[in-house]
Amino acid sequence: MAQIRASGLRKSFGTAGARLEVLRGIDWTLESGQKIGIIGASGSGKSTLLHVLAGLALFGVVRRTLLTEPLRPRFARSATALAFAVALLWLVHPLTTDAVTYIAQRTEVLMGLFFLLTLYCAIRAGAPDLVPSANAVREMTPERILASITAGGTMASYADGLADGNKRRIAEFMAGRPMGSSKAGNAADMPNKCPNNPVMGSPATGASWNGWGVDNSNTRFQSAAAAGLTAAQVPRLKLKWAFGFPTGESS
Repeated sequence: MAQIRASGLRKSFGTAGARLEVLRGIDWTLESGQKIGIIGASGSGKSTLLHVLAGLALFGVVRRTLLTEPLRPRFARSATALAFAVALLWLVHPLTTDAVTYIAQRTEVLMGLFFLLTLYCAIRAGAPDLVPSANAVREMTPERILASITAGGTMASYADGLADGNKRRIAEFMAGRPMGSSKAGNAADMPNKCPNNPVMGSPATGASWNGWGVDNSNTRFQSAAAAGLTAAQVPRLKLKWAFGFPTGESS
């Protein structure tokens, strides 16, 4: 199983009105436990390849860090863009571009590459999968699912090419409820609200049914005094009020 993979790497430099292409569609895969040697003539792009790979590793480190649980709520939408900006700044900065042109600095480039790869693997191993389970998705609102699969969302790549209407239907299907239903649980939007809010008295001063029973034998028997009504009044009881959880599916 491939542990590290890079595909289609290209790098060129501008020289006197022409472009010198150093890396031409390099595909690089590293298997677990595998050892790889990079061999080539001077100027063939060995150091440039290491430099580009380190930049990709840095991109992965920053993006994965921003998508960890503590930072995801704030940076989920901008994680990829921020990681790209950090990696690009590192790739073109003179402190790194000048260093990789010297053969004596190649060991430092390798050290930086494998240090970044170690960080990346540690983040991957310690963080949960970025793709949530189906059960976790069903706990989300349809609005949140739609935001995650549209442009800039953490799962936008999985819905790439779908029309907006299809994305909306997917969000409603996975959430199990229509758009706008999350507002149904807001008490401010509920009808038949009480016009006032009287102070609640002590429930211990009146009739009550506390627990399964009221005696040491737990006989589940309530006396007329404790219940506040007689046996003859029981058939005439009517439902006074009921409370439900909007959009609830379980209890």
